[in-house]
Amino acid sequence: MTEQIVTTSNPTGNEDLKQVITRIGTLMRTLRESMRELGLEKSVQQAVASIPDGKDRLRYIAQMTAQAAEKP
Repeated sequence: MTEQIVTTSNPTGNEDLKQVITRIGTLMRTLRESMRELGLEKSVQQAVASIPDGKDRLRYIAQMTAQAAEKP
């Protein structure tokens, strides 16, 4: 794993913007590789897979709450 020092600059032209985008891409690749090396990639995938289930549960709770609130 390589450590990189990121310096901040004020991107005013296309070349500066390209450099910023290139740096972000490099950082993202490094982060992804590090996560894979640490075994975190599967954990993130599992968390993402559980989001729809959580949404369904919250939707159900909201429906039940609305029904209970409407009862006289």
